[in-house]
Amino acid sequence: FPLQMKRVMESDAAMSEDLVPYNIIPLDSPNLTNAIVSFPEVRAAISSLKFFRGLPKLPDAFPKPLSRSLDIFDFLHFTFGFQNGNVSNQREHVVHLLANEQSRLRGLDDSELILDEAAVQKVFLKSLDNYIKWCNYLGTGPMWSNLEAVSKEKKLLFISLYFLIWGEAANVRFLPECLCYIFHNV
Repeated sequence: FPLQMKRVMESDAAMSEDLVPYNIIPLDSPNLTNAIVSFPEVRAAISSLKFFRGLPKLPDAFPKPLSRSLDIFDFLHFTFGFQNGNVSNQREHVVHLLANEQSRLRGLDDSELILDEAAVQKVFLKSLDNYIKWCNYLGTGPMWSNLEAVSKEKKLLFISLYFLIWGEAANVRFLPECLCYIFHNV
């Protein structure tokens, strides 16, 4: 019996070697076909998170994913050392938020894969609403001095950083003031 069990376990391990866990959108699994990835809003959200010019270059030793381009989450993962599972979960979470907000504003067609500025702005304000209120309560300004001057890419960076901190926070996430403090001082 133990020998048969060992063969079954080895067989299962060989079959699952190519599987990558995901919730709804297989962002790290190019071999999977998933109808959700084909929606223009989802593709635009994924595209909007790509690594942008204003970020420092990642070192050559940083492992580049085979299935997708480097993005903001890879930069934050390298910079702050967030856990791999948290980075994957929050990448998918932010893609959902952006795609859903874009579809509420207006649907995109296959030829335009750029999120509306208004969709990013709404997700930014909803996600960081408590942080903004916390800053106002303390009489201190948020990390940005002028919201209108913050680029779409920087807003996406702030959203991503906030959710990565939230994802790592464990029980601290039930202390929203503490999350605001950590986010403000990172």
